Amino acid sequence: MNGEVSSERYKVKLLDVQRFVQEQGMLVMSRTDELDEEDLHDLQRSVGKLICGPVGRLDRLITTHDLKDRDLPATTPEELVSVKRSDFVQFTKEHIPRLQSADWTEEMIEQIDEQHASLL
Repeated sequence: MNGEVSSERYKVKLLDVQRFVQEQGMLVMSRTDELDEEDLHDLQRSVGKLICGPVGRLDRLITTHDLKDRDLPATTPEELVSVKRSDFVQFTKEHIPRLQSADWTEEMIEQIDEQHASLL
């Protein structure tokens, strides 16, 4: 079995996926033995994508929340109240691309703005 499965920036060898599926126990092995070659290949490609997808999202989340160079403390509502609305909006606006790269929707971004406004 040759080939790879990729999702975003990550890929896994189909041979490794095949080994992973086989390591799931006798029930899984007996069920996969019943599949024809095309269905087995589809199953392995699907499992490969399931493996790659979360890795890509986890990597994006770690990159988005890269705190290696800074030790940021948790922010309390009392501290957020002391931030002027205009400063909060500017700060949020500057970080929109970063939030969007971590799969934040416009609605989620608007919600944090509304939550800050409700604290004032």
